[in-house]
Amino acid sequence: MFDISKLKFDEKGLIPAVVVDSGSKKVLTVAYMNEESLRISM
Repeated sequence: MFDISKLKFDEKGLIPAVVVDSGSKKVLTVAYMNEESLRISM
């Protein structure tokens, strides 16, 4: 696990999130998450 407080969110409170297929390693989507959505997804 990592410490979310060490991440650098932008001025809108967002951070890039990249979803990658574990088998093919292809990028499925690139989106932005706020701190709350990141905590929920962990």
